[in-house]
Amino acid sequence: MIADRIPLFAPGLHRLAHLGLDVAQILHQAGISLLLHQPVKMTLTTSQYFALWAAIGKVSNDKLIGLRLGGEARPDQFDPASFAALHSDTFKDALTRLARYKRLTCPETIVVKSDDDSTRISFHWLWANDPAPCALTDAAFANIQLLLRCGTGKNMTPLRVELKHARSDMVRFAEYFGCEVLIDMEHDALVYTNERLEERFVTGNQDLVAALVPGLDLQLASASPPSFDEQVKNLLIRMMRGERPSIEAVARQLCLSPRTLQRRLTEAHTSYQSILDTVRCDTACQLLSHTKMEPGEIAFYLGFEEVNSFQRAFHKWQGITPTQWRMQTTSCR
Repeated sequence: MIADRIPLFAPGLHRLAHLGLDVAQILHQAGISLLLHQPVKMTLTTSQYFALWAAIGKVSNDKLIGLRLGGEARPDQFDPASFAALHSDTFKDALTRLARYKRLTCPETIVVKSDDDSTRISFHWLWANDPAPCALTDAAFANIQLLLRCGTGKNMTPLRVELKHARSDMVRFAEYFGCEVLIDMEHDALVYTNERLEERFVTGNQDLVAALVPGLDLQLASASPPSFDEQVKNLLIRMMRGERPSIEAVARQLCLSPRTLQRRLTEAHTSYQSILDTVRCDTACQLLSHTKMEPGEIAFYLGFEEVNSFQRAFHKWQGITPTQWRMQTTSCR
């Protein structure tokens, strides 16, 4: 399982200060305590990391601060995944390496999905309960553009940018990317023509890549990525908020069709209903054990239409009613 930990180094915060941002105010806004000159790195959870980026967006007077942070980094400031990508042969190779190694630095996956004419690039956080802050998404998009510009030595525009939510300065945002920007889309995504992916990198260096990849692969092997059924389970846990997450909704979050989701779960010797039952049972036991919520409230939280349906399901899972289970658990403490 990829841990919900994201490294935060003091030099990164010093870069914020170099851009004219009040780092102390940002940290206070995000609820993070940190000694700026400590020699060791600090780690944040995804929720803390999102709070940090939300604070950056609020404290900054620049509505497009994410584009500056992602698009003005120097190659020597690249993380290992981006550094390996920069020295690939083509933009397509670079995206493949970036998607493969990005989760070595944070619990994030980069999905690169091609059809007949174009390729969509989107970012998904494994432990996120809320959408990523706009500044963070903008930084990720700008970083892809920076990688393309540094690699080819040319200014190249995407085919379009797709956004779930409009930015406060759409004119400047569109000018930055130099392409059409669509809003109210299902996912935030950068879209390129397939021809653009074949652009060769002048920074390509196979000897350097050959030296980097074994170490990155070794780190990747030790990262113990979650299996597909674990990914579905983690997603269901995050989506369990008073409604029964449909298989269609889960498939959309994973950028898959419901049929593909079902097929991959079958290959993993499980099913969507089995994982849903496990998540519901585990969550119900947690709520019965650690809260004073009544069975009716728990039934609603788990997405059951009526408490009797929850009572029957829980009896099937545990062999006793929720009230009996709570009494037994309490008496054992």
